[in-house]
Amino acid sequence: FSPDIEGRYVLELTVSNSAGADTDAVAITLNAGGSVMMLHLDEGSGTVAVDGSPAGNDGVISEPIWTGGRFFDGLGFEGTNHITIPDDDSLDFESDFSIDWWMQTDEIGDDWRAVLTKGEAYNYSVWTVGNQLYLYTVTSVGSYVFVGGTADSLGDGKWHHYAATIGDGSLQLFEDGVLLATEVLSSPLLTNTAPLTIGRSAASVASEFFVGALDEVVIQRGVLTEEQIVLRSEAATQVCTGAQDIDAPTAAITSPPSGRVTEVGYVKVEGTADDASAIASVSVNGATAAATSGDFSSWVAYVPLAEGSNTLVVRVEDVAGNVNISADSVLVTFEDVCGDDTVLLLSFDEDNAGTAADWGPEANDADETGVGRVIGRYGNALSLNGSGEVTVSHSPGIAGGDNISLEMWMRRYGDSPDLEVLATKGDPSTYGMAIYGDMLIFGFDDADLSEYATVTTGVTDGLWHHVVGVFDGLELSLYVDGVFASATPTPGAIPATHTQDLAIGSFFGLGAAFDGEIDQLRVYDHALSASAVVDLFSGGEACPIGDNLALLGTASASSTLNPLFSPANTIDDETLELAEVHYTMWLGENDTSAWVELDLGDVVGVIRVRWSNTHNRTFMNRATTRYRIEASVTGNFSGEASTIATGTDSLSADLAFHTEEGSPVAARYLRFYADEWEGLGPGVNEIQVFGLE
Repeated sequence: FSPDIEGRYVLELTVSNSAGADTDAVAITLNAGGSVMMLHLDEGSGTVAVDGSPAGNDGVISEPIWTGGRFFDGLGFEGTNHITIPDDDSLDFESDFSIDWWMQTDEIGDDWRAVLTKGEAYNYSVWTVGNQLYLYTVTSVGSYVFVGGTADSLGDGKWHHYAATIGDGSLQLFEDGVLLATEVLSSPLLTNTAPLTIGRSAASVASEFFVGALDEVVIQRGVLTEEQIVLRSEAATQVCTGAQDIDAPTAAITSPPSGRVTEVGYVKVEGTADDASAIASVSVNGATAAATSGDFSSWVAYVPLAEGSNTLVVRVEDVAGNVNISADSVLVTFEDVCGDDTVLLLSFDEDNAGTAADWGPEANDADETGVGRVIGRYGNALSLNGSGEVTVSHSPGIAGGDNISLEMWMRRYGDSPDLEVLATKGDPSTYGMAIYGDMLIFGFDDADLSEYATVTTGVTDGLWHHVVGVFDGLELSLYVDGVFASATPTPGAIPATHTQDLAIGSFFGLGAAFDGEIDQLRVYDHALSASAVVDLFSGGEACPIGDNLALLGTASASSTLNPLFSPANTIDDETLELAEVHYTMWLGENDTSAWVELDLGDVVGVIRVRWSNTHNRTFMNRATTRYRIEASVTGNFSGEASTIATGTDSLSADLAFHTEEGSPVAARYLRFYADEWEGLGPGVNEIQVFGLE
């Protein structure tokens, strides 16, 4: 039975058989609030949107995408699908009517998108464009009258209530019960016989599609008061039916399996979630999950781990406020092995010189004086210009003996005029490595000051080279770029032992200073095998947090000085600015703040961002001085972006990386804002992004 008008109905039921009959009756009062269309969108399947009002204005759905709604099910829109409701006199209005609906948007774009339209010459229509919401109408004299305003809720990924009223001499728009904008309406509206379309413009079949999700779309006679609109926006029950979702949502972890052991202090967790209504949020141990498909039917979270055993617990909440605090859990163990095989590991990755942190088990940090940082083989490197001092205090681990290995990346532009120390343990040297002319030397002194060494060449050509010296008690060996280079027997020789410090880049600041760069220096208390050396050469950065994900991304910018300074230069792994022909940086327009945006191609867990300022080649007339780094899942930076870092910088003599690191942030898009600059305008040399794919 479908009542077609509001009023009081008496429904009588008679049941009979051969023995007799019985009758019962019930009285029902239908008050649909003057509604002429009420799409609850609770079907959950099929291609029909059933009208819950007395008017029976059912809609036909093209390419339906059913999803969780504000109250039970809703309908998703991905820029192709829509609902068509045939024309009916009940849908034609000259004045005095209201429209209200629930809407969720993630990606708002900057184009016009039709929420609903009644005909090409709009009897009435609702649109979004960027973060603006509009109600457009056409009056009986053929004039457009519209009202619009900024809706801060657009694009934030949450469900919000919107309402439009037409009558009493005005057009009004509401967002979550608050008046958004109003405009005078002095003439009645022009009606038409066109169908009502939801999710697509009546004027186009190929553009202006809505993107997001809708629920509880209601059109009714009469102008809703502000108090009535507030009640609907705050209601915990569905309009008209009074139904309420009181069941807690469910969620499940699909990856990783319980029992996973990882050597990285973060883990990517994937899963699913389900509920009668829309899912509001999913988190794992407090780490917010990002939806990877509609309504969190699949999701991903990037979770920091404590060393040892970690129980990962999923919390899920729906839009009705129902919470499941322990929907699922898995056990993951983090074994921190970074530097465990070394006795000293200096990455020199700090933003500034002064102290070089030891990532090895002894935490024997190096003290630095008169040195700097430059872009290195990985991140930053120690910069030495023929002066300065770096020392590591003596400890049992680095004391040396009959088994020792010394590894580093080094770069020198041309042959040295004299002996230059890369590293030496005391005097006499228990072990040491140096450059002399075009020769690379590795060796030691014994207690009688006899010298033992092995030598190779080819490392002073201005390129980064991986060099490893090994002493196994019988001979000294040198490897360059993973390849065996030389060996010298040391029959019976024993290195001198003492408690003197390890000097890096000079002879304790007293001379033999290296003129070049050193990166990723490691000392081992054992002799590395040839295969281990190959693995170190090809293994990349020490204690890595994944690969540089920016290399596989695309870059765009709010402005570019000219095509030579393309935003793509910031992710090309080229950082040199030695001459005017090196267009390795992005430069924004003169005297204008600007941004560079990276699209990483998919949602990842961003843990570390490195960025390097620019000089503008040899001109030294540009540098970003105040910056912001923001991350976004959808690309809507005005809506749901999170800030990774803010700070200041200044033009400096050396190009070096700044490192921003913290708990993983789920993001597909990363934006670097250059808010202030030194010289002619803003710029960035390179941006690197590391995390979990």
